[in-house]
Amino acid sequence: MCCWIFAAVWFAGISFGGNVGQHTAFIKTDGSLWAMGRNNWGQLGFGDMTNRDLPVQIVSSGVILVDTGSGHTVFVKNDGSLWAMGRNEYGQLGLGDTNNRLTPVQVISSGVVSVSAGQSITAFIKSDGSLWVTGFNSNGELGLGDTTSRSTPVQVIPSGVVSVSAGTHFTTFVKTDGSLWGMGDNQYGQLGLGDTTDRNATVQLVSGEVTSVSAGRYHTRFLKTDGSLWGMGDNSFGELGLGDNVQRNLPVQILSSGLGGVPVGYNFTVFIKNDGSLWSTGGNAEGGQLGLGDVLNRNSPEKVVSTGVVSVSSGTYSTKFLKSDGSLWAMGDNQYGQLGLNDAADRSTPVQVLPPGSGVASLAGALTPTFDFTNGL
Repeated sequence: MCCWIFAAVWFAGISFGGNVGQHTAFIKTDGSLWAMGRNNWGQLGFGDMTNRDLPVQIVSSGVILVDTGSGHTVFVKNDGSLWAMGRNEYGQLGLGDTNNRLTPVQVISSGVVSVSAGQSITAFIKSDGSLWVTGFNSNGELGLGDTTSRSTPVQVIPSGVVSVSAGTHFTTFVKTDGSLWGMGDNQYGQLGLGDTTDRNATVQLVSGEVTSVSAGRYHTRFLKTDGSLWGMGDNSFGELGLGDNVQRNLPVQILSSGLGGVPVGYNFTVFIKNDGSLWSTGGNAEGGQLGLGDVLNRNSPEKVVSTGVVSVSSGTYSTKFLKSDGSLWAMGDNQYGQLGLNDAADRSTPVQVLPPGSGVASLAGALTPTFDFTNGL
């Protein structure tokens, strides 16, 4: 697993993206950015709106972080600059307008250390630990105390934020004290506050001991310092992995230990255990995104791969993972070529996209650093 070191502390798998989008992006060890899949908004950054079913290079070097939203893509370069392309109907690119972009455009010139693309928003953290947001806000997902969308980045929290994950219409983040916070859509209890009332300002969800968080479609998953996995929100597809399909509006423990990183997934959940095995649960009918050889939903985690998995990322109905030998694998929905297999056929079992030694360093939303803000960049 490649590590990009900016300060004294680096952790793989600390912050995850919105788990949305029907396109795929990844970074190679030379810092080049590659993408494939749906391109109806220019989210692949190639200067057109033509889908791609094989990986194509977008940027030749210098990229250290990337994440994909439903129709936009954001990435950070090694100089701390933030770039974006694709859909901008709600100002999610943060460029001061609502015009789509077909090629990468710089949003912030320096200081960005983490980024998350949600359904129609972008959230990012600066080196001072401040949290910034831009885009759609009908459910209060920007956390600014209103429901007015923004087309330029606005500061939500001045300091102390170490990771952020934007979901469909809600946002979650972790502070340095281990507290978990959220805002936005809560119709399924995904904020874990014991109700289904939306919040348009930031509210504390868990008081401490949280190390990382991942926001899905309408559910949230987070890890605690003891290695336990917790979740809340929608469970109609079994995405919480609790053996039933009952919604939870308070955090519930899913696993007591053994996680190798916080899970990802849209209406499903996939995660890696410490032994390198890959597991999945939840929605599977849209293309076999669980990788279990069929399109049947599951409400309890099942093993997909026995060993060797080091990183996992998801799109709306697809899953991609990286093995320790550097090979890239994928399964699930492929109607736009997002699996990168030179066709549009779904896969219900893992298929190799790139062979060992291909130089893939990280997947969109799968690897994001946590920084020691006392030292800065």
